[in-house]
Amino acid sequence: ELHLIGERKSEVLSHNRGNHYAMLVDDIDAWERHLTEVGAQFFPRRIRPDGAYQIFLCDPDGYYIELCTPPGAHQG
Repeated sequence: ELHLIGERKSEVLSHNRGNHYAMLVDDIDAWERHLTEVGAQFFPRRIRPDGAYQIFLCDPDGYYIELCTPPGAHQG
């Protein structure tokens, strides 16, 4: 497991997802469709404070995996 967070200025507020593996994805919409099509269970998409989208799911051993976009992907 490895999640590197640079230049964090605010406190991390998390629960068991605080121990997870994160992967940057090019097309989070496509991943969300794929996960739905294969019947994977995942948490609804969220927007981080830095504007990145993220989706969390669990692997078969119960480890959390984060799929995320670069910061600023959400422009709203």
